[in-house]
Amino acid sequence: MRGGLLGLGRFDERSEKRDPFSVSMQFVYTFRNGEHRRARAEGLTTDISDGGLGLYTDRPLKRGQVVKVYSSEMDEAPLRAEVRWCTKYSESLYRVGARLL
Repeated sequence: MRGGLLGLGRFDERSEKRDPFSVSMQFVYTFRNGEHRRARAEGLTTDISDGGLGLYTDRPLKRGQVVKVYSSEMDEAPLRAEVRWCTKYSESLYRVGARLL
């Protein structure tokens, strides 16, 4: 059986094991607010695998948004990733799971 039950009450469907990976990063994303616009934000990665990336940010991202992740601590930056889920973690912090493209 693939995946497992997460503490957040949802089923974990990832097929690769994620390793802890904590670096500060910046990312660029596009959103639709009547027009296409790009925005910059900052965050902190939490884990990484061959197929995905976890991060914390103060921006609520939508499923399907594509982000470009930049960090001086990552050899392969920028990474392109598609947001798979985003949950509110605290009053001003969101936990995001993204699939690497």
